Amino acid sequence: MKPWLTLIRLALLPLASLLFMRLASGATLQACYDMWPPYIYTDEQQQTHGITADIMTEAARANGYDIRFTYRAYGACRKLVREGGMDMKLFSSGGEDADLAPLHVSTESWVLAAVVRQDSPHVSYTGIDMFKRDNIGLVTDYAYPDTMNVLKGQNPDYADVIDTSIDRLIKKRIDVAFDDSVWLFDTIRQQHLPLKVLMPAIAIEPQFTILAKRHKALAAKLDHTLAKMLKSGRIDAIYQKYTGKTFQAWREQFSTPPH
Repeated sequence: MKPWLTLIRLALLPLASLLFMRLASGATLQACYDMWPPYIYTDEQQQTHGITADIMTEAARANGYDIRFTYRAYGACRKLVREGGMDMKLFSSGGEDADLAPLHVSTESWVLAAVVRQDSPHVSYTGIDMFKRDNIGLVTDYAYPDTMNVLKGQNPDYADVIDTSIDRLIKKRIDVAFDDSVWLFDTIRQQHLPLKVLMPAIAIEPQFTILAKRHKALAAKLDHTLAKMLKSGRIDAIYQKYTGKTFQAWREQFSTPPH
């Protein structure tokens, strides 16, 4: 080996070591999420998949980061990011946790719908007042749209997670619960639950990723990357992989709520 090549390699060794240490210990973002197929879910081998998992993995890597996903209930995940125990939380509505470091590019929508028992007299959603005589089930930490504020005056039954509300609904402790229509339809079908989803949707809420306050500069970079992915068609390709539809077509398939 030529002496000057040896000198160059020796000079680069400390730099390479520093880079490796950064990638191994300081460049992995810890992201928590509440399970939400087809956006994010785990398979039988506990591997994470889904639309949002793919999108955020690519966006993070474009900015020099790996990403590790950890399942946590919605409220617990929100608390962890606020206290600095996690770097980011997937799926937040509107101005929720706006004092942290929210992204401003949305790549998911929460298609909020009501779910009732099969024997319920309700057959479709006609307005929030239709539930004024019902026992309401809500999830404590969900950021529901203003349309639903009137229900909070009906002494609702609060649960920590939607699964608890679904169980109470089946056992007739409540008459109606609320969550994403895609998740509800899939859960009812897969578990053969005696429930039905009332459509059209109550609201269609864009969802945003929230980063811990220390990551405000990174949030701006991720926003820029996501905007580029939207423009290039990369996000459409990811949606088609999981749903057979483009991002726009996926959103447009849901009915707009009545007013």
